[in-house]
Amino acid sequence: IQVLAISQDGRWLATGSVDGNARLWDLQAANPAENPAVLENGERVWALAFSPDSRWLATGSDDGTARLWNLETADPAGNALALPDQDGAVLALTFSPDGRWLATSGEDNNARLWDLQIIDPAHDPIILTGHIDDIFTLAISPDGRWLATGSGDSTTRLWDLQDGDPANNSIVLSAHEEQVQTLAFSPDGRWLATGGGDGVTHIWDMQTTDLGANAITLHSHEKSVNTLAFSRDGTLLATGGQDGTARLWNLEISDPANPESNPVVLSGHDGPVRALAFSPDGRWLATGSDGATLSDEGLAWLWLLQLEDLKSLACGSAGRNLSSDEWGQYLPWRSYTSTCEQWPPGH
Repeated sequence: IQVLAISQDGRWLATGSVDGNARLWDLQAANPAENPAVLENGERVWALAFSPDSRWLATGSDDGTARLWNLETADPAGNALALPDQDGAVLALTFSPDGRWLATSGEDNNARLWDLQIIDPAHDPIILTGHIDDIFTLAISPDGRWLATGSGDSTTRLWDLQDGDPANNSIVLSAHEEQVQTLAFSPDGRWLATGGGDGVTHIWDMQTTDLGANAITLHSHEKSVNTLAFSRDGTLLATGGQDGTARLWNLEISDPANPESNPVVLSGHDGPVRALAFSPDGRWLATGSDGATLSDEGLAWLWLLQLEDLKSLACGSAGRNLSSDEWGQYLPWRSYTSTCEQWPPGH
């Protein structure tokens, strides 16, 4: 399985695979594992996304085509709307929050905007040119204004979807020394985080007048940053890296980039961390990785984030308070306190 997603209404799970198919699993069925709809793409499926109203599933594959599958029909696997016109694989795609736009990108160095409100969405997409290498990742801001694209040319570009012609101009964010592999907007739209092959995460303030200046720089991983995500309340940023670790950054402190404001390092994976996600209530962080070798199975870990839950577990299993050194490792943004009332303070 290359990629997966769950629809906004919670009914559908979609998976995309190297076998050239996407599969649609009905989570409301008595047995969701039985008889998935097989959506034939022909070649490896790199990307998929559900529209905000859960009507459409979009898939992107190695054959240079994005496809729209109508989930409101009796047979969602039939009669997909093909959106061709790309040389090379479709590596990323996303819907705008209002459902009007589908943005796609890939190996031809361009992004495309498909207008889903016109009679024929496959006709005459807006082509966004400027990158000089593959576009690996893209995202649209929560207010629907900005499309961000991250490329192998080490830059991120911002495209204004409220402009009459979004292709007119783009704002270039240049800070990474290697390819931009992942990016995400914070839930309130205030921040754009970008992660690169240089092991660095940059956080850009979307409320400044000069969007390309003064990024917060987090020297986050020893190797490339593969994935990142904001918690729903925007207070935490999680990054996952090629070094096999995930890291939690507290964005509520005055200077997250201060070397003394160490992130919480989540170790345990044997291979690169490829995916992560916060639970809606902020209690859990899920991380997924490759195995240590190509023949090993990947693993998913669940990390408990709520302080009170962590206190109960830690006090019950350790039989003591954290030492000062341990506190500095796991809770660097908080002043030391005794968390286990039944035990004496640590040293």
